[in-house]
Amino acid sequence: LSVIAAACSRVGQRVLHVDRRNYYAGNWASFTFNGLLSWIEEYKVSLEEEPVVASDEASPASGPDAGAEQTQQEGQEGEVPSQAEETQGGEKEEEQQASPSPAESQPEPKKKITYTKIVKEGRRFNIDLVSKLMFSRGSLVDLLIKSNVSRYAEFKNVTRILTYRNGKVEQVPCSRADVFGSKQLTVVEKRMLMKFLTFCLDFEQHPEEYQDFSEHSFWDFLQTKKLTENLQHFILHSIAMVIPEVCTVEGLRATQHFLRCLGRYGNTPFLFPLYGLGEIPQCFCRMCAVFGGIYCLRHSVQCLVLDKESGKCKAVIDTHGQRISCSHFVVEDGYIGKSERYITFMTRVLPHPGEEESRGPTVLWALYFNMRDTSAVDRSSYDLPSNVHVCASPDTALGSDHSIKLAEAVFRQLLPDEEFCPPAPNPEDIIYDGDGPQGEGPGFEEAAPAEGAGAQGGESAERQEGKEETEGAGDAVTQGAGDEPSPTSEE
Repeated sequence: LSVIAAACSRVGQRVLHVDRRNYYAGNWASFTFNGLLSWIEEYKVSLEEEPVVASDEASPASGPDAGAEQTQQEGQEGEVPSQAEETQGGEKEEEQQASPSPAESQPEPKKKITYTKIVKEGRRFNIDLVSKLMFSRGSLVDLLIKSNVSRYAEFKNVTRILTYRNGKVEQVPCSRADVFGSKQLTVVEKRMLMKFLTFCLDFEQHPEEYQDFSEHSFWDFLQTKKLTENLQHFILHSIAMVIPEVCTVEGLRATQHFLRCLGRYGNTPFLFPLYGLGEIPQCFCRMCAVFGGIYCLRHSVQCLVLDKESGKCKAVIDTHGQRISCSHFVVEDGYIGKSERYITFMTRVLPHPGEEESRGPTVLWALYFNMRDTSAVDRSSYDLPSNVHVCASPDTALGSDHSIKLAEAVFRQLLPDEEFCPPAPNPEDIIYDGDGPQGEGPGFEEAAPAEGAGAQGGESAERQEGKEETEGAGDAVTQGAGDEPSPTSEE
């Protein structure tokens, strides 16, 4: 939703973005551990609907937040040994036990983790509500570069891809250098893996290799290639990252996409925002605010006002009874009431036969909450006015290609003749009303505003405000530049 708001604001539309939550990014948000505890306390109790006084014909637009149901299991204060070894480098903890002297031959005991220590170190890590990564050649990264939104955030390259196999964590060889430098693979396995990966890069050019398996699973196709069990595990779970039952063509495409993303920014195909995935929608909200968008947190739309003749939405009424005129209304699917139009996935690791449950990791703290996946729901299934557009919640894919594709599709419906997220000018290239080069003497006159600066004049306050305001995942009301401004826009 924030991408649509930013795209509309960038091309001169008036955008009002309201969200009943008190934080930005909605279901895409990232929290510190303490922030997550506060989020649980706020949303574990159902919100009560506020009475609204409306006029004209109205259509209900919101319902209880079904995506905020969760169950918390309190951690205990007792010390619990950690049964998982650290698999990636990072900062060393400030409180460490004294290192043993060289004379001591006994190994240092494993560090113990307590719930109290997790709370104390809660600001040293963030927790995302959605588990996703950014492919270096994916739609999201391309959009961040094209729109210049990438300057609002910092990114890190995922340095390694690890997999759990045979009771230990192993690094997955991704690039050519990794394959030939790997000590986990034999010489024969290295050649087999490189041959298969080379084929996947342009598998469309060799249909005879896979067309007989178009109706079979990717797992069956790998077995026909005479790959070892070790290689099959790497390709299926750590490179293609698909389930064994996926069709052959889809598995090949996933492998191809993985390989094409290698080497652009590092040794792996993935990037990650420094402060969590919630940074991405916040960046687009900042862009929207820079170009005049208005954000209202702890504020929601209660119902729509429909035109009796055309049946279109001509205004919305907020929870305070205020009427706001609009030409389009974009809403997240979680705000249009309860619906059974979503897919439910339940993931549970089943124990192997004969394996005791006690061998599993000891859990200090666990959180369960429901998030609907409506990415496959057709908009026509909703009985809504033609100028009301619905955005789906985050899907279950590892990347964000589907969300970006959906955002662009909604934008095309709103403004078919405008460019989607055109590049934003650099801050030093923007000249605001009243600003101009200062003359140093005779012959120097105030320069005329640069071409295109008129669309941004008088927005220095919004630009400064955009440095602090970031993403909301609620409702976006867009209004054409020639339409009558809404009352809220004047505030």
